[in-house]
Amino acid sequence: MAIQIITDNHKLTIKKMFESATNTISIASPFIGMNMANLLCVAKDSNPNLAATLITRFCREDFVSRVSSIKALEKLQSKGVKIFAYQILHSKAYLVDDNKALTGSANFTNGGFGKNEELSLYIENEIKINSGLKKYFDDLLTGLDDYLITAEQIEAEIMEVKKIREARKGKEIKADDHNFGADKKSKNQSTTTTQATTGEYNIWLKFEGGSGSRKNLYESYEPTKCICINETITGFSESSFPKQIIDNDFVYIARHCKINGRGTLPYIVGRGRISAPRADKATANMIKEHWWLADFPFYCKLIDFEYLDTTIGNCIPLLSVLENVGTNTYRYTTATNLSELRTSHRQQAYLPLKQEAKDYIDKEFDKRVDEYGSI
Repeated sequence: MAIQIITDNHKLTIKKMFESATNTISIASPFIGMNMANLLCVAKDSNPNLAATLITRFCREDFVSRVSSIKALEKLQSKGVKIFAYQILHSKAYLVDDNKALTGSANFTNGGFGKNEELSLYIENEIKINSGLKKYFDDLLTGLDDYLITAEQIEAEIMEVKKIREARKGKEIKADDHNFGADKKSKNQSTTTTQATTGEYNIWLKFEGGSGSRKNLYESYEPTKCICINETITGFSESSFPKQIIDNDFVYIARHCKINGRGTLPYIVGRGRISAPRADKATANMIKEHWWLADFPFYCKLIDFEYLDTTIGNCIPLLSVLENVGTNTYRYTTATNLSELRTSHRQQAYLPLKQEAKDYIDKEFDKRVDEYGSI
């Protein structure tokens, strides 16, 4: 019998649980990521008789904004995982063979099992607790028979998400919040669609890597995680205080890299959301962890941030964005050609992007996630 607090190694813990599974795996998680879906698929491939059940949200806006992956659901469904839709799900629980469990704050995503600060309990062979969790899953599944997600639904949703992303190109509008799944709390057991809402948001390209901290292309990117405040952050100098940034704006992190014989070039290495800047500066303890915060003392938190699990040279060169998107890259620019665009980022801490640039970067980022994975 064992109960263990898990703060690190969430992914290793769940991987070992899946590898030990002989009969059943049950998962409840609002959001799903492709990397974690791949782990479950490996378990299914190793044991075709393994019965796997997933309870999750099926919300179109989650898929459009990539908070959750509809392609991950497609892959899981193709492997025989039974997927049930529950609109108001917020719990995160993982149960293997009814005797091993992990429950806490971690979604079944790259962030939840990789980069985020999460806290969970691992519970093994604790009969009373494990049986209680088994009952919790049984209770969740009660009344969900009509909300078993089919391959046809997933295929149709993929098409709808694609249409919405295409329609959003060049526009900053929110997609229809179309949900499928039970809502047992309100006893609303039907598909719901709310009217589309329009809301402004900003898209930022944030540059990292001052003259004293340029990376080489063969190195990997590591985000700035301040242990003393349990946050992943990005910094700004006093002269570049980002007062235009507001909570939940989109952000892409571009790392300046050394290019032999050609100076430096930025490579886009990560994406997520960003918080409004803190009015207070980095503390002495934060500067002890990351010396450069002395020169860039103002900071914003990175939220739901993922970065590519590969060397920087395999990430997205800013030059390729400029070549493919052209003058539709930056929201405000006087550049009229590629030569002028290539110098637009010089001496800039951050720049606002247009929707066309976001669409191109997301497409290229997704290709690299499929090839290299993300954290």
